[in-house]
This record gives sequence, structure tokens and C-alpha cells, in this order.
Amino acid sequence: GILLIYNACITEIHAQTVSTENTAQTGQEAQSVIVEPKSKCDTSAFKHIEGQSGCQSEHNQLQDSKGMRKDTHLTIKDAQMPQKSQTKEQNQSMKNNELKTSVTENCDTTEYCRKEADTKKANTKTFNTNSKGESDKAITQQPEKNTEQKSESVTSVNQEDNDTGVMPKKERFVVYQCHGHCAGWGDRTRSIIIAYLIALLMKRSFILDITDPCSLDGVLVPNKVNWARRLPNGLSIVDVEHYVNTLPSKPFADLISQDKDLNDIFPEDVVTIKSPIAIVEQFARNPRHHKVLASLGYDMSRFTQCRMYAIFYDEIFKLSPKLQHELDIFISKSKIQEGGQLICAQLRMGGPYIKGDMKFNDMEDLTVVWDYIKQCITPDTTVFITSDANEVRQQAKKIFSKRWIDHEGFSSHIGSGERELRCKGQRKTILDFHSLALCDSLIVSTGTYGQLAAYRRQQGFNDFHIFSKKKIH
Repeated sequence: GILLIYNACITEIHAQTVSTENTAQTGQEAQSVIVEPKSKCDTSAFKHIEGQSGCQSEHNQLQDSKGMRKDTHLTIKDAQMPQKSQTKEQNQSMKNNELKTSVTENCDTTEYCRKEADTKKANTKTFNTNSKGESDKAITQQPEKNTEQKSESVTSVNQEDNDTGVMPKKERFVVYQCHGHCAGWGDRTRSIIIAYLIALLMKRSFILDITDPCSLDGVLVPNKVNWARRLPNGLSIVDVEHYVNTLPSKPFADLISQDKDLNDIFPEDVVTIKSPIAIVEQFARNPRHHKVLASLGYDMSRFTQCRMYAIFYDEIFKLSPKLQHELDIFISKSKIQEGGQLICAQLRMGGPYIKGDMKFNDMEDLTVVWDYIKQCITPDTTVFITSDANEVRQQAKKIFSKRWIDHEGFSSHIGSGERELRCKGQRKTILDFHSLALCDSLIVSTGTYGQLAAYRRQQGFNDFHIFSKKKIH
């Protein structure tokens, strides 16, 4: 599955390249970019490499304009994605900073300015809810020419309009719920972004209810939308998966393909989602949903899983201040802001390192990865290895010695094994996920964790490889 998605995203890159080149020929601004590799490792004779040549970019990329939104009066804000400093040496800056574009090329995090049902286009009123669940009213100013408006929250909350005396509509919610058996961080975040997308389409408030293996307190905090709220009591609730299972052979994809408002399908106060029940393209194909999303300012010509995952993730999450500080230290050690090269690998081991989990790789299988990384090393290279097995990190530390960098903490898989150990490793699992977005060269095991981390890289699938069946693809 990961190889198919990878190929689909590469196809999207080429399509975007052709589209932007055609735009440039019509007189609009566009810039053709060749992404150059930092390392020059010769993998032509490396028998374990299949497909791409290691440490070399195979795609000419187009520098995309900032912002996903077409409407100039809607807010366009710089992405909450890892950015490399522009203070690099001159001979490295073009390689390592501005020109790294791909599946997530300039996937700017965009704030969502909800248009209320108002006859006045210029003046809209948006109501936000703070972390305590209290309501604050923020009135958007009359837009000035060439001025962008800003909204603190992505999802709007229906409150009373004190100016008109109109009684408020009852606030309704879409909730991602994880109380157990939620799989790993990759699958969880796939579910989260779909729940978030549904909240946008239904014009509802979005909440995360995560207790397994433990809460996200101290790890992640709300970014553009306040998901850290508690549901009021006395609300009607529908579990989407349970509802779909009661239907005669109707998958959720059939429901979202109907020309029908999702609020008519799910009129309850709370819609609960627990798994990745769809992909973003399925919503975009529906003319009704397509129209709603376009009205929110999203570029529907590029509304794909490859692009929207990174955008939605960074609208929802940011690291807690403490973890962001740790990530800043990691960036400093990697020297990527000074033109250094960061080579990374995400190595899923499973059993016996994770009790009760299936086996993915053996320790002896990793020789392929170590040999690959060794021949890619240059004088300014650092190496980061993340794994669900602490033994893998220890071996990497011995092999790469002074080049090795890491985050302190316990390695685990938050969806497999004993709950206490999963909770112990959750902090590092998420911090490692954010760190993988910084890697110049990235090797991942099969599965969603590494693949989705690649979506958040500035260079996307450039110098990206999959480690499977003792080979690097």
C-alpha cells in the first residue's frame, strides 16, 4: 500500500510540474527548480538498492506560490512546518532551503475564516472558545485592500449575537475518540485529519478525546483550532463506524458520495470518529463537499491526501513549548541550518521487542540500512535513527558514534504492547515524528508512520526510500 501511495504522490508531483510550467508560459510567475542532493553517494553498484538511486533527487520541482487559498480576503499564513534557516552559506542555501519542494511543497498552514450566514460580505463575526471552554467574541475587521484577515480558531462555535439579540444555535461537535485499540501514531493522525475535515464540512467544533495510551498533555497543544475541550453533558451522540455497520452493505464512502448535507445524515449533537474511515479525495469528488471546501479557500485542484495531510496536521497540532525546545536543540546538533546533511531512518521492528506484536524486521536485516547510510556520509553528515526498539538505537549509536544524534526517552509503539510502556514512549514517538520532517535523506519501514512524516518534509519524497524485505526501495 505504501508503495502505491508513493507512486501516486510522485505522479502528482509531475502533474504539478507540468501545470506550473504551462502557467509560466502564459506570463504568470513561476520558477523551475532543480533540487540538488547534498551528498553524492554512488549507489549504482549497491545491490540492495531498488528503484531510485540513493541520496539523489530524481525530480525537477517547481517552486510553488505560498498559500493554499485563492480568496485574497482569507488569511494565508506561513506553514507551521519545519523551516530551514536562510542564514546558510551561500553555496548551500539554494540546495537546502527554498528549493526543496515536493508532495508537501510549501504546504502552508492556512487559518480558516468561517463565513457566517450574513448578507454582509465585508463584515463577518467569528466566535472562538478558549482552553477553558469559555466563549470569547472576536469581530473581524472590515477588510482593507491587500490586507489579510486572521482568525484564531479553525472551527467556529455558534454563540449568541449580542448585537442583534438572535438566540444562539446549539453548538455541535465532531470528536476523534481514542480510548483503546487505535493503532499507531500514523493511523491515528489519518483518522484525526478525516475527523477534522468532516468538522469543517459540517461547520462544527472539533475536539480530540484521547486517553490511550495516555493523554497528549505536555506533548502536543492546539495550534489553529482549540481541540482541548470537554464536551458538555446531555448531548446526543452517534458513533459513525457503528452507524455504518448497521447499514446493509453501505460503506462510509457511499454516504459521503451522496448529494446530501452530512448534518442531515448525522443530525446528532456529537459525531464520533475512531478510525480512518475515508481519504480526503473521496470528499473532494462530491460536488456538494467540493463547493464547501472551495468556499473555505482551499485549492481544489490540489486537494489530495498527499498535500492535505500536512496542512491539516499543522492546523491542528504544534509541539508543546518544552518539546519544541528539545526539537530546537536537535536542529542545532544536526547543523542543518548551517548546510549540514541529516540522514534518517525509521526502523519498525515489532516482536519480540514489542510484546504481542508481529515481527517486522530482524536485527541482522538492518545491515542493509547501515551500509547504505555509511556510503552516503559526508564530513557534515549527522545520523538520526528512530525505532520502536531501544536496541536499534543503541546499535546505531555504536556504529555512527559522533555523527549520531537522538532524543532522550524510551522507544515504543504507542499502538502495540503493554499500555504502561506505550505511554512511556508516546512523548518520544511524537517528537521523533516531527524530527523526521527535517531529514534530508529519509528511509522508512512499511507502514503509515514514516510515510506520513515524509508528507510533512519540505522536500516530500525527494531522497525518500522504503526499507522492506531486507532491501531499500
